[in-house]
Amino acid sequence: MKEINYERGIHLFLSIFRFFSFLIAVFLAQGVPLIQDKAPPFQTYLIIGVLGIYTLLKVFPPKPLGLTGKIGLVMVSGDLAVCISLVLFTGGLNSPYLLYSFIPVITAALLFEQEVALVSALFSSLSLTVAHTAFNELSTQYTFIMEGNNLQLLIVYIISSFLIATLAFRANLNIRQRIHEKAIVEERRRIRRELHDGVAQAIGYVNMRTRLARDHVSSSRNAEALAELQQITDALGDTYDDIRETIDQLNIDVADFALVRSLSSYVREFTKKFSIPVQFDAPRSFRPISPYAELQLLRIAQEALANVRKHSQARQVWVTLEEKKSDINLTIKDNGKGLVPGPGTKHQNSNSTHGMTIMKERAELLGGQLTVSSQPGAGTEIAIVIPKAKARS
Repeated sequence: MKEINYERGIHLFLSIFRFFSFLIAVFLAQGVPLIQDKAPPFQTYLIIGVLGIYTLLKVFPPKPLGLTGKIGLVMVSGDLAVCISLVLFTGGLNSPYLLYSFIPVITAALLFEQEVALVSALFSSLSLTVAHTAFNELSTQYTFIMEGNNLQLLIVYIISSFLIATLAFRANLNIRQRIHEKAIVEERRRIRRELHDGVAQAIGYVNMRTRLARDHVSSSRNAEALAELQQITDALGDTYDDIRETIDQLNIDVADFALVRSLSSYVREFTKKFSIPVQFDAPRSFRPISPYAELQLLRIAQEALANVRKHSQARQVWVTLEEKKSDINLTIKDNGKGLVPGPGTKHQNSNSTHGMTIMKERAELLGGQLTVSSQPGAGTEIAIVIPKAKARS
């Protein structure tokens, strides 16, 4: 759950810092002159009003946008340009909005690689340095930039920018590493549990059938022995397919992962390998969700299709991914025999129940729920509903 809330926590921190910086800027630009019995110029009120609207739009965007990726990089670049322009046209190092200008640097340090954070710090520092040196020599219009003891302030600002870029990135890197280490441990536990409940049960089942076959052979009941050998062959084939599926799941490149593309590819491979037609439907413009949510939904679909292959005797499967107003729905439906227990299926039923438990746990990790609808001879439908707020956080 920590990984699910990770970007949300960063957004909350940046929002609080942005509001805090804005309030300080308002106090310095408007409050201090009023305390000194000086009326701020109209331009000050105009800047504060525009900056207030800009701050609200950054904290409460009308349309949720990803904090990372190319869109996030464009947003940080635009924010940096706005903040530096604001500082340059309101007194440079004497600007009341100086603290506000650190926000893009902090954002880059928390959400991107260190190179992006350092470039942001370098751009901020160079902009103020050029403004406080070259512009002052070009025209008397910029003489206000050099007023006061600005050399020391410039040095402090440059050092602060690079310290923020470096230290914030390092602190965030340590947090990410701890989250990833925990995710690795949890995934290892899951694999160990699946191996124990899947492969170990299969081996126990094969061992029992082997003893029965041996008893039949010793009693010269060849027909019964052949039937037991067929059961053993089927169980070994299922176990082999399970192990191969587990290996394939571990080969996913998370860095280049997209739910629709990965699920579509898996469905094609499933149809080709097991000769069970699967129809996959998804929106053409499915908005990206968090990598964690995408991976969990893919795992649920894989487990559901594995259950179809092993237990349903289905001739057709439908996998549907839908984006509702407040939810994301994933449905896996087949036209098989349904969840009907029968004689000699104890091993299969235990594995199917275990698979349902794993899928339910994955859905609950995303704050969603899983429901199963099944009737004898009418197939099975598994529906997963995940809140968008959880899936995209």
